[in-house]
Amino acid sequence: MDQNSFKVTSLTPSAKKSFDFNRLLRWLVVLAVLVTVVGLVFFFFSRSTFSPANVDFKISVSEEISSGEKINYKIEYANRNERAIKNLQLTFFYSPDTADIRDGKFTVLQTENLKLDDLGPGEEKAVEFSAYLVGAKGDIKKARAVLSFYGEGLPSVFKKEATAVTNISTLPVSLTLVAPPNAVSGQEVTYLLDYRNESQDNLSDLRFKFVYPDGFTPTKFSPNTFQAKNILDLPSLKTGEGDRISISGILRGTERESRIVSVTLQRKIGDFYVDFEKSSANTVLATPPLGLGILVNEKKDYNAQLGDELEYQIVFTNHTDVDIFGLTLSVKLDGAMFDLNSIRSDGFFNSVSRTITWNASV
Repeated sequence: MDQNSFKVTSLTPSAKKSFDFNRLLRWLVVLAVLVTVVGLVFFFFSRSTFSPANVDFKISVSEEISSGEKINYKIEYANRNERAIKNLQLTFFYSPDTADIRDGKFTVLQTENLKLDDLGPGEEKAVEFSAYLVGAKGDIKKARAVLSFYGEGLPSVFKKEATAVTNISTLPVSLTLVAPPNAVSGQEVTYLLDYRNESQDNLSDLRFKFVYPDGFTPTKFSPNTFQAKNILDLPSLKTGEGDRISISGILRGTERESRIVSVTLQRKIGDFYVDFEKSSANTVLATPPLGLGILVNEKKDYNAQLGDELEYQIVFTNHTDVDIFGLTLSVKLDGAMFDLNSIRSDGFFNSVSRTITWNASV
């Protein structure tokens, strides 16, 4: 064969089929690499253009107020990302003892839930809530807000939280509620409330509302113009003016129980009385110096039958760590079931008053 000649080898059908498959496989590999690269670029691009740290969220509120003052909470939020944020949900938690008049009703406020509009890149918005805040001088009132949202094109939900603190620094009307620190069950106690208008304004349409502890039965009031035994209206209170309220009654309960009496000063706004200030005092029920009990035929609960002879035993105990002198014990036989002619006792029996008395002389 001369130098200008050449040789050609033809492919069999099976070899041609193998060649096409390998070329297709190479193209598939190249396509998968391209898809992976594009996905990684998109992922890192998404991360670089959106971050929850670029969403500003805060609560603006007065740091100090007077009790009963209307306070305004301003919740501000801003999107510093290059992409929008969507599905914004705001939950606002009021501090305790917050109330307002809503829909014609006096309402104690706890939470607010709002669905907010989407926020584009660079946008800023705000919402506001207002209410009356009540407490004692020095109380710290904390409010909290939570904002949840999605970044545009992203599946994850993000949350931001903000808090704000307000100090009740002054009281327009000073309230001093005094209760005895200790009392014996069944003893008469007296609650005293001193009040004075320390603001620069004359006040009107005020009302004191007392909440008594369990086991307390009020019997005496000063002044005697109480309504329903726990409400006292105060039509006007000039600046610098004040007075004292006194409530007496019997307090009953179990030894070592703590009993709290409280008072709320309310102010009339429209047709409603809104809480203005609050105060409370505490009494602990102490062990009585003397314990006293009665047994009938050696039992606390004895079911007597007609004609039974009854033996009463009076048990009294000194609970203190000192001797007690000069005691007098009296028992009254109250009821027509007693045959007074059958009484046998070491005490002195008075048939007129139907009493038996023991003292140092007997």
